[in-house]
Amino acid sequence: MDTLDNNIDIILSNIEGNSNETAATTDISTPYEDREISKEWIIAEIDKAKAKNKDISLEDWRDGLLKRHKIMKEITERHFPHAWDGIDFTLSVLRILNIDRCTLPFAGIILARSGGNKTLSSGMLVPWPFVYYTRKFTAKAFVSHNTAISSENLQKIDMLPKIRYKMLLTPELAPIFSANEDELLENIGIITSVLDGKGYTSDSGAHGQRGYFGNYMFVWVGATVDIPYRVHKLLSSLGPK
Repeated sequence: MDTLDNNIDIILSNIEGNSNETAATTDISTPYEDREISKEWIIAEIDKAKAKNKDISLEDWRDGLLKRHKIMKEITERHFPHAWDGIDFTLSVLRILNIDRCTLPFAGIILARSGGNKTLSSGMLVPWPFVYYTRKFTAKAFVSHNTAISSENLQKIDMLPKIRYKMLLTPELAPIFSANEDELLENIGIITSVLDGKGYTSDSGAHGQRGYFGNYMFVWVGATVDIPYRVHKLLSSLGPK
């Protein structure tokens, strides 16, 4: 997005056939951690902004936020028409984490046709330090009872501690919703418990009781083309979350 915006004049002149100049390119195959915009770079920029605006007033902070929000909307609508609603929704959900004393997780699902910018809406936040991104997962991954892994190492793969105080991004929920009835019911049951924000504990014959209890606040944005009717009935058990 930055490359497109920085080279928009060159791109448009090439399209119109008025220039032979070529724009600088970015290797999009490079992993996020190897790019200039890495998690460490973002945290460093946040720290610098905090130090610079230590005594900022509420009014100045609000005005600056609205200005940056407007600029981001203009850039998005210029280069990615019809993507702004999803991006704005995703950012709004992320900011729930900044609400003081808010301990109830929130889950939102973006519904859009194939090619409807669902991945773009969430993908822009992948490098953010407070985002946990996964293309595919199972509900049992929140607290694992994998028999192939020792009890001492299970905590390293549990997903619930990894998403604590973060945003969970899952751009494709179709595998969850396409499960058979029994598995779907189990998945929804686990998700319902996790979205209470008090952690999750379960028992198995392999590892006994495992889990986490306490404040496990997080927010969640997923995306899918459609939610089947049979899933709608089960989702009603989630309540207002």
